[in-house]
Amino acid sequence: MNRKFIVCMIGLILLSACNSGVKVKPVNLTYSTESQKTAPDTFWGDKELRKAFERYWSLRFDRQAPIKEIFSMEAPYFQEMVDEPFYNVYMRSGKTPNVAELQIQRITKKTPNFYAIDCFILVNMPDGEKRDSYLTDYWVNVKGKWYHVVDDMMFLKL
Repeated sequence: MNRKFIVCMIGLILLSACNSGVKVKPVNLTYSTESQKTAPDTFWGDKELRKAFERYWSLRFDRQAPIKEIFSMEAPYFQEMVDEPFYNVYMRSGKTPNVAELQIQRITKKTPNFYAIDCFILVNMPDGEKRDSYLTDYWVNVKGKWYHVVDDMMFLKL
């Protein structure tokens, strides 16, 4: 009995280790007509920011993505202030839409380590309805790594 349990636990650990770099369908990233006038590398300012942004939003709209990986992309102070189970409930509540397009409008370098990304998110809801919403998404670079900044009073009510 104990041998089976140990073998199962080792299998689960190996499976979770292999699953940590989860492959997700990349978000369909497009650019507004105005933003297309600038070369993508210059436009983003930092290609690592672009990679982090694409990965984060691809994970956010993939219902199968591990919440732990999404949570790890949030700013370090946020990870210290917010309980991961609460984050999981908040992120997984409701129906997850299918993202049709994430259209970048503008990227503003607020400081060398803090950027604002203005975009439209176009989604297909599970009921077939199409919706779009405007979003200013914030990113901070901490010790060479880009993190998403949650701008939602639901989490940060002090």
